[in-house]
Amino acid sequence: MTLEDVRLMYHDGVIKKKARSEIKKDFVELFGYSTDQQFTMMMAVGSSEIPTPKELDWLMSTVQRYHNHYTEHQLTFQ
Repeated sequence: MTLEDVRLMYHDGVIKKKARSEIKKDFVELFGYSTDQQFTMMMAVGSSEIPTPKELDWLMSTVQRYHNHYTEHQLTFQ
């Protein structure tokens, strides 16, 4: 999975707004960013902002976990 894949998955509408806010808040706190704007810029599709390898590993696992969670629940309620 690439950074751009993570960005697309984050923005594809499967992960609900409240959950995206949770991911953003956790990322900012965990990695010591002073504002959430830095996260927003990093996660923008096509952005030139690149996370560190540790940040990217966290983003890949977290976004994938949330995406799977909401995908499974959408299938359950269909």
